[in-house]
Amino acid sequence: MKAIQAAGANCVVVVCPACYQQFEFNQKELNKKNNSEYKFPVFYLSELVALAFGFNPTELGFNFHRIKPNLLFESIQFTL
Repeated sequence: MKAIQAAGANCVVVVCPACYQQFEFNQKELNKKNNSEYKFPVFYLSELVALAFGFNPTELGFNFHRIKPNLLFESIQFTL
């Protein structure tokens, strides 16, 4: 997570369900353990492709993500 933050990333993109689970579910635990504040939204590559093709974030189930991408979308001026 330190390397992701140092690289200036604003999200994590994965194709693997196990990787998704690791990044999505364990940031909160890592924050507790290390007194950090990682809040990187995690996406499957297919979700970002669907957004590019015009699917609505609600249709893609982003409301079920633990780390909501709303702040990311605002920062890149993506209209919901």
